Amino acid sequence: MKIKAIRNSELKNNPIMKKHLLFTIKNPNVVANILKKYTNKKILKKPISYAIAVCPNCKKVKGNSHYKNKKIYHNCLNCGKKSQGNYEDFDYWFYHKPLAIPRLEIFNIDICITGLDHYNEGDFTVREKLIKAYNSTAKFPKTLYTQIVLSKDGEIMGKSRGNAKLISLEELRNCFNRNPNAKTILI
Repeated sequence: MKIKAIRNSELKNNPIMKKHLLFTIKNPNVVANILKKYTNKKILKKPISYAIAVCPNCKKVKGNSHYKNKKIYHNCLNCGKKSQGNYEDFDYWFYHKPLAIPRLEIFNIDICITGLDHYNEGDFTVREKLIKAYNSTAKFPKTLYTQIVLSKDGEIMGKSRGNAKLISLEELRNCFNRNPNAKTILI
């Protein structure tokens, strides 16, 4: 097996990524309505945004973006800059739930591995509903949900939570060997 890491930013100009990212910018309520119905996560009423241009001035993702007449218009609420340009002129932030759809389609993914916290948030059904809503040709992958890993402070660990920890494979094996039937692993 060969593993290759691919950053989302490397996919920006892929036609499938562009199609789904622009759909998300133009139709944030599609994602919001699916999340409201199928997840237990609280949905913000404003701003409803699941994809947004990164401000070319301050590099922040605070504001709003819209797509009209084949142009991206971005209003940064951090520095106040108003920008417009072609799709290719911007970098983007793309919420992980709808971002999964173009990745599934581009790479023809058969199996996804993700944390049990995503299952608890309704991701299994959300992903299925987003594939349909986006008219995606992605097949629905088999999904393996991994155990929730807690820090010694009892917090769910994760890169996006700011408490990730790199451990060796041997350390990971030891976590499971200490309690092979555990539903939660403490690191």
